[in-house]
Amino acid sequence: GRRRRDGGDGLPLQAEAPQTLKMSVDVWMREAPLIDAEFGNPRQRFSLVADTGSATLWVMGEDCHACDLEDAGPAAKHRRFSGTSSESFRPNVKDGVVEKCFVKYGTGSMTGVFGSETLHVGQVSVDGLEIVVATNVTDPLDGLPSSGILGLGFTGVTKPLPGRPCFLETLLKQYGHKMAEPVFSFVFFSDGRTDPDGELVIGEMQGDFYPGGPHWVEILRTPQPGNNPPRYGFWLVPLDVIEISYGLDSLVFKSHAALVDSGTVCIGAPRRDYRAIKELADTRRKFGASYSFTIGGRVFEANEGEWCLFAVDLDYWILGHCFHRTFHVSYDFGSRPPRIALPRHGSRVARWDLATKIEVGVIVFSSIVFCLSMSVIVCDSCCSRDSDTRPRGRLAPPVVRGSAT
Repeated sequence: GRRRRDGGDGLPLQAEAPQTLKMSVDVWMREAPLIDAEFGNPRQRFSLVADTGSATLWVMGEDCHACDLEDAGPAAKHRRFSGTSSESFRPNVKDGVVEKCFVKYGTGSMTGVFGSETLHVGQVSVDGLEIVVATNVTDPLDGLPSSGILGLGFTGVTKPLPGRPCFLETLLKQYGHKMAEPVFSFVFFSDGRTDPDGELVIGEMQGDFYPGGPHWVEILRTPQPGNNPPRYGFWLVPLDVIEISYGLDSLVFKSHAALVDSGTVCIGAPRRDYRAIKELADTRRKFGASYSFTIGGRVFEANEGEWCLFAVDLDYWILGHCFHRTFHVSYDFGSRPPRIALPRHGSRVARWDLATKIEVGVIVFSSIVFCLSMSVIVCDSCCSRDSDTRPRGRLAPPVVRGSAT
């Protein structure tokens, strides 16, 4: 179908002068990308993890009793949000009770209450945004150098139930028609600067990172609980082939998907795949590992020194922060389906393996046999009609032996 591009309210993206939103990103120990944002009126300033692996926006509240490490000194304690001090904050009350929220991450969890607040980011203020004020967090979230997380996923993974408002879709509705392009990306400086390490750029494609043009990959819908149909949630992309090599020995995995996740440090492998990789690594460690990911028909490679690997209890892989450091990722949240852009420069076109070539050959051969059979039938039917005027029954279609898969 046609790719829809609008601001969520039906207005064309170029209806007004383009407006690019920019925020500074602080990368702590080359791990979580942090942005500065402000809540409420008067404004309260906090650092948040910019996380493409979730969709919930939360900030530590003044009543959060476990938001700091036990031995944290005054300088290490987190800033807390005060809803009573903000004129624009409204708690979400349902049946006389404030709505509660629980979010479990790959490591750690958060418990809090829902509310509505204004979030100030870059040059804009996003009004009426649903947030969660945390009342409790577990390790390691209490040790992060941030006071919360800004989820940059879609409503398919909002908590506690899918379908709740999220930051990206609220931003798109309020400001999409003012953006040059409804995309965002992390730009990391390469000249040694560390204060900040880079920027999170929203509203403009960073063309300098795509000298050969962008390689677009549409994201997959995220499965939903029960019998509900899949919907857009994670930045989940089809992963054609994964190859992990140690010297001349390698492991190849197929038919996977990958979550593009800025909030995770390393490359995450499903536990069953990780065990196989570890067995190979234990015998061939001296050679060092090389990683190869085929995404949308293009191969993206890195060595062990550039990427790290860990096990996850998921059915798909995770392309974490180290992947973003190696390959510039742009997130297009205004198109339907949403998609990501990866650089053609620095990657290569995937080569077909022997099994794929045989499979395609069978399909082509079966198609040729079918077409030739139909041609013979049509010719025979025409000749018979010219020489015999008696009515005839309809000829049955030919049976093609060995259908292609």
